[in-house]
Amino acid sequence: IKRTTMKPTSKNIESSRFALLFKKELVENRHRLLLRSIMLLSILIIVSLFIGVSNINFYNDTIEKSILSATGEVISYYGDNSAMFGSPKDGAALGCAMFFIFALPIALSISASLMFENMSSKQNRISLLMLPCTTFEKYLARFIIYILGTIIIFCVGCLVADYIRYLI
Repeated sequence: IKRTTMKPTSKNIESSRFALLFKKELVENRHRLLLRSIMLLSILIIVSLFIGVSNINFYNDTIEKSILSATGEVISYYGDNSAMFGSPKDGAALGCAMFFIFALPIALSISASLMFENMSSKQNRISLLMLPCTTFEKYLARFIIYILGTIIIFCVGCLVADYIRYLI
């Protein structure tokens, strides 16, 4: 009797297999990922607005320095407090930048802790282990989604939060 054994999957990353695994991970976790992205964005916006409101005295000083021309147009005079393009230096911008710098590692550590959350039950562990992919491919797909995706969402969230703070 001849025994047949399963051939182990390749040790190299196969692009088509990796793409299917990546798509599977995104489709299965899309609701959780979307909810976490919205939560991260809303936290960044709320804290950015709070920092902007706490620096409201700076904006009042800027308004008081504005002068009117003879025709009634507003001519802003910022004196030594002007930035590169003639707009005033924003007092809240430094506070927001400091918050964003400290919040990024926190967001990344929370995201990394949730990277393998679906391995909490026996059925999910068996399902993950039975996928016809290498362990490295499984880890790489999750790393791209949870870590690199979080960095991209965080950077976009910082831009959106700062823009909303600036508009308000």
